[in-house]
Amino acid sequence: MNICFLLWQVIFLVNIYSVNTACLRDRARIVREILRKRIFKSFKDTKVEMPYSCPFTEERDVYIIQERQKFMKTLTKWHCSFCGKEFYGENYLDKHFDNRHPQYVRTGNDSMCLADYCDIFRCEILSGALEPNYWDMALCLEDDMFELQQKCMEIIKECIPSTASTNSSRHIQDVFSNEVCSFLDCRRYWEAPFPQGASIGTAAYIIMSVILMFFLSLYYCIAYHYFYVQEWRLHWFGDEVRMNEDSFVKRYQSLKVDGTYRRRRPNRIRDEVVRTNLEMLGLTEQMRTDRDVWRYEALETTHPRLRN
Repeated sequence: MNICFLLWQVIFLVNIYSVNTACLRDRARIVREILRKRIFKSFKDTKVEMPYSCPFTEERDVYIIQERQKFMKTLTKWHCSFCGKEFYGENYLDKHFDNRHPQYVRTGNDSMCLADYCDIFRCEILSGALEPNYWDMALCLEDDMFELQQKCMEIIKECIPSTASTNSSRHIQDVFSNEVCSFLDCRRYWEAPFPQGASIGTAAYIIMSVILMFFLSLYYCIAYHYFYVQEWRLHWFGDEVRMNEDSFVKRYQSLKVDGTYRRRRPNRIRDEVVRTNLEMLGLTEQMRTDRDVWRYEALETTHPRLRN
């Protein structure tokens, strides 16, 4: 009994591994995004239900169970609803699914790998993996493109139910043809009209970086003006006051020798010097008060002979 159970587990893991290696997630994601943004919307608008026989039915997607457990909080934060873990990107979340939740991959005979239809949806072109050069476009064969167009049109017929009205069928067929089949010729095959998530994320990062740099520059300009310029003015004013203090002491001593100390002439001289510097610098009243306090403290500390 135990041997049978272990054998069944081995077979199950081998099947899952074969599905993961055969069906590439990144390519299947490109097809899935186009279907969700373009094709499924046409069915919803016409209120037509896609038949189960259509290979693009969501229920037949091998990764549909895992895809429904993805939740993007921000561009750099993806949430796994199975276990609650978060990741920096969708690719890391896909690897987490392969390593921790492989049992949620569909393995039935009716399961479909969307990456198998990359020849119609031009996955290499839309993902940027293939950048065409002159010879790629020059050697393009219209016969090969015609075969792809025929394959695309046959899939459209499989996906439109017979019960749909004529107008609904025509609308779905036109949307599918314009968004997918019309690019299957040598003239338009190399175009990439569908914006990919990576380019959207890159554009968002660039915009956020520009906004951040703007506010940082504004902050540093304000900080420079408020702190550095004001501090420079205070230091410059302090040097001027100290220079005038020395001249004031000399004049004070000469006046004291002349017997004119009690007339308060040194205070008047000092007030004129300080007032002149204040008017020239345009300092505020609070700065004047602080400078006066500093001046008297410095005078009492450096020139104790002038206290009395």
